[in-house]
Amino acid sequence: MALTDEALALVLREAFAAVCETPIEALVVLDDLMLALDTLAAPERVSRWNDRVWNPLRNRLVERASVSEVRLGDWAPEGVIAWSRKRAAAPLHLPRRHVEAAVGSEKMREATRQMVVDALTSFVQKATSVVGERAPSQGGGGLFGALRQGAKTAGSVLGGLTEGFQQQLLERVRDQADGLVAMIQQKIVERVTSDETAKQLGKRRAALFEKLIETTEKQAVVNVLKAPWSDIDQATPLVLAHNLARAPLRAVIREETLAVLKALEGETVGSLLRDAGLDALAEAHWVRLGMPVARALDEKGLLRARPASTEGPDAS
Repeated sequence: MALTDEALALVLREAFAAVCETPIEALVVLDDLMLALDTLAAPERVSRWNDRVWNPLRNRLVERASVSEVRLGDWAPEGVIAWSRKRAAAPLHLPRRHVEAAVGSEKMREATRQMVVDALTSFVQKATSVVGERAPSQGGGGLFGALRQGAKTAGSVLGGLTEGFQQQLLERVRDQADGLVAMIQQKIVERVTSDETAKQLGKRRAALFEKLIETTEKQAVVNVLKAPWSDIDQATPLVLAHNLARAPLRAVIREETLAVLKALEGETVGSLLRDAGLDALAEAHWVRLGMPVARALDEKGLLRARPASTEGPDAS
């Protein structure tokens, strides 16, 4: 006689209770876990599932976003927006060591030095050229002609002196350039790491935050649409398989799995379901999904107790 659905449900609930008593650590065997990951990450398998599930899902989401007027700020509650706005407006102090490293780099130092030399060279040339201007050309006779000739002669002498002075100044500029560069670099570091700069950076970051939360999904997805998805989709399975084959990553997976199991030591399937608030829902789904299987087993008589054998040992 077939068991009723009520009886089959009771059997399934008893089975579920037995599963719930299973310790979490008993469910995970590291070697089996790594084998499962290797199997799942086979490039041809990843490509197949990408084509069936992930790529169409991504395309549908991007298509929805491309016509959406929903603001990015709508994704967070007002309390989080207010907290983020306050954080964004706070002074932004740049780490001094990073600023010093950037400003003191060889490339930056050479560029600054060249700017200093160019600026001072231009200044020296302009300043000395004014001093060394020659007198007007000779013209006429008499007293005025003699004066003009004297001025011309004096200008020639002064011009020669000025040229030599200019060369000395230019050499002095080149000699002092490194010291000036060091001083400029120090001033830059002090300025960039100052409290005033931190406040200005905070204001700019706050303005960017306000712009961000007012951005619509349609505007935000523009760059996503520009991504070379065909190339990314082809590369993803290969990159995934490559990294799972790397010994350092495999060691990390093992170590972190053990760390998680250690954190869950003493927990069972049932205790985790109860902690997640899913125990009743999980049991209901177990019964629903298991009922067809239980009926099939019952039809074959596999869920009913077999009668005890009446045949005993041969007494003869």
